[in-house]
Amino acid sequence: MLTGLVIYTVASVLCALAPDVWTLTVLRLIQGAAGAAGIVIARAIVSDLYSGVAAARYFARLMIVIGLAPILAPLIGGQLLHFTDWRGVFLVLAGIGALLLFVTWRALGETLAPEARQSSGLKKMLGVLRVLTRDRRFMGLTICFAVCFGAVFAYISGSPFVLEDLFGLSPQLFGVLFAVNAVGLVTVSQVSGRLVSSVGSQRLAGRRGHDDHARRDRVDGHRACARRAGARRGLLLPGDLELRHGRA
Repeated sequence: MLTGLVIYTVASVLCALAPDVWTLTVLRLIQGAAGAAGIVIARAIVSDLYSGVAAARYFARLMIVIGLAPILAPLIGGQLLHFTDWRGVFLVLAGIGALLLFVTWRALGETLAPEARQSSGLKKMLGVLRVLTRDRRFMGLTICFAVCFGAVFAYISGSPFVLEDLFGLSPQLFGVLFAVNAVGLVTVSQVSGRLVSSVGSQRLAGRRGHDDHARRDRVDGHRACARRAGARRGLLLPGDLELRHGRA
């Protein structure tokens, strides 16, 4: 987490100082990859501390925070443009990153239980992932997860051009329209959290019962190892709401 925040903060400052669009594009890629550490490790922390239905509820609550970002970011960014230019926006992001870095350093400790920690490193993690890629069901979930997120980010990247350049919306109005989608995301995630408590995660996921359990359990140990080994290296496995205890 600390490494990701340091890289994010430095990259934000460098974005503000970028001399051309090509340099800005590369720095934005680095900034986004570093900022993703917060989302990944937040999910890992939930998996460290909770399991089962409790973890499902906390994952749903976590979606409030994740969903608020696309609601607030365009609104705040649009207002900032009244007082500064795009370089100033990146400096504000650098300030937020520095504040989060300080709070994380002072307040966030290790959440994974000592007996579950591993020091085997990247080599063993790659071996575990090799086993997982041979499981058809796991790869099916992975592809679904990737396609869904690909659609989301296609919308995020393309909607400013379509709505502002083609339809002439102001940055402020674009932020309002963009927020409608985020509100839907947060609402659905909270509904799913309540359904998990009342219906159960297995039934909600449409599991077929005991016939699937034996097949699924063959890779549970490998998936748990991959979560622990991969979470802090920026890897997030799909199907985390199966809620085995371990690193997400």
